[in-house]
Amino acid sequence: MIGFCMGGGFALLVANRGFDVAADNYGPLPRDLPAAVTDACPIVASYGGRGPERTSARTVPKLVAALEEAGVPHDVRRYPEAGHSFLNDTAAGPKLLQPLLKVTRTGPEPASAADAWTRIEAFFGTYLRDAR
Repeated sequence: MIGFCMGGGFALLVANRGFDVAADNYGPLPRDLPAAVTDACPIVASYGGRGPERTSARTVPKLVAALEEAGVPHDVRRYPEAGHSFLNDTAAGPKLLQPLLKVTRTGPEPASAADAWTRIEAFFGTYLRDAR
């Protein structure tokens, strides 16, 4: 299971429902985070350090603490130079909104994206291989 933005939050919500591995990419944390990660599958997560409030410096420590408390294997990283949607290959949204997206630091950040994809693929490779 892999999700981006709202889908990343959904990935966290269903990680305890029989999946082998989940990836949350700059998604919001569930309101009841401890319940969401109890008995969850291994989780890899990536957040932009320049993203909106939900991807702020508080999100990563909160998620890591909940995963550690629940004993869930995890790899959670915050990319200081990246904003929201940093895993996109191209700028998202209509051309008219591009100036707004740039100001809000939304969009591709190739160096962070390359590292995040490498982590996601390795993490999935480890836990999906074990699931066979």
